[in-house]
Amino acid sequence: MTDKWTQGLLKRFEDADAERQGMPRRVAVELKFPIVLSATGEAPTREDVQALWRHLGENGWQLMQDEYTDRIIGARRVRESGSDVLSSATGYCVIELSVAPEPSLDGVRRRVQDSLRPVLSFCREHDLALLGHGIHPVTAPKPELLTAKTRNAFWDDIFERREQSARVDLFTTAAASQAHVDIRSEEAEAALTAFNGLAPAQIALNANSGIWKSEPDAHYKCVHESFWERWLPDEDRVGMPTEKPASLEDYVQHLMSLKPVYVERDAEPVRLPSCRTFAEFCESERVTGCKADGESVEVQPREEDLELHLTFCWHNARLSRYRTLENRVNCQQPPESLLVVGALTLGLAERLPEAKKLVEQYEWDDLRAARLDAMRRGLDAKIDEEPVSALCEKMLEVASDGLSARGKREQSYLAPLWRRLTRGQCPADIAVSRFRRYGIKGILDRFAIY
Repeated sequence: MTDKWTQGLLKRFEDADAERQGMPRRVAVELKFPIVLSATGEAPTREDVQALWRHLGENGWQLMQDEYTDRIIGARRVRESGSDVLSSATGYCVIELSVAPEPSLDGVRRRVQDSLRPVLSFCREHDLALLGHGIHPVTAPKPELLTAKTRNAFWDDIFERREQSARVDLFTTAAASQAHVDIRSEEAEAALTAFNGLAPAQIALNANSGIWKSEPDAHYKCVHESFWERWLPDEDRVGMPTEKPASLEDYVQHLMSLKPVYVERDAEPVRLPSCRTFAEFCESERVTGCKADGESVEVQPREEDLELHLTFCWHNARLSRYRTLENRVNCQQPPESLLVVGALTLGLAERLPEAKKLVEQYEWDDLRAARLDAMRRGLDAKIDEEPVSALCEKMLEVASDGLSARGKREQSYLAPLWRRLTRGQCPADIAVSRFRRYGIKGILDRFAIY
């Protein structure tokens, strides 16, 4: 059964290849923003965010209701060219914008601007602000901030035996900048290797979550990424994979070896506590599952369960149900740099063989260690004895060449990254400097989006 499901997934990637034949490579972004009180930087109330969704509903957006909790969790704008979605992330106080894929970065920029316009208007009227920052600067993560939606139904029951300080509510205040890019099935292994392997260079350039709980973190410039190690330190489903992917089939088999999180039946999440691996579930004729309210239910495996299972692997780069490569490692970026992660991802995807060669110059374990070092020291980190900045420069050269080859003058979107490399400062360095001089007001003034 697992081989059948694996081959089915590979076939769906190949079908997507055929549909995209002759099309330019597309890119999409998922941007998460802390929403705060303008005066203090604290998280607003849950009702404040519900009022935002009602505002969008009154301005042409379709409200989104979670089928399990019946709560409004966001709004969608449907266009002929695709849907854009604004919703609450893991925490209700982090607003996530997901835009439909576009064949150009200029198209993505317009979608982002158009989608944020009504949100920013609401924020101005209600003394709120969105921040281009990778974590809430004042409010600490806590269970009370969890969004009332299906995916938050029973995380701590599934990943049990966690200390209170290392549970899923860590992510209620974290804000990432993620990008999706079209890839062909034959590019999958190279893409997974390149983007996971380049995690330390990306973190070094883009770390932007050093201020939280009203002070600079004592250890990390990229607190946001450190949460994954705190939450699941003993599971190979976060951060950089333990082993470099050998093939698309190898990648899928690794996902099959992970513990299942849940499947959905009749729009309800159903846990599979008796299954040690997802492969074990696939091979079963039926298993006894458990709903969130504790009711037992018989579950027969379905092939679409694998599509949901893909979303429960949180490596720095992963394949998505949209047949894209999802680049997940970066903090949210400052207001003037919201598209740099999308640009970097697109440029590298256009030059995957060269990007993979960059990674293959290093030992995989050295890159994994460098990722942790970059989380702490940004552009001062090292890969073995080599400055991570050397890999950053090579990475930017490859990405710039990839964007240039598209003929759309998109390489200018990388300019903020080149400036950071030249100055030897990531956004977290700027944030800490401003905080020490101006306090929280300095953070709000610098990172608020207008």
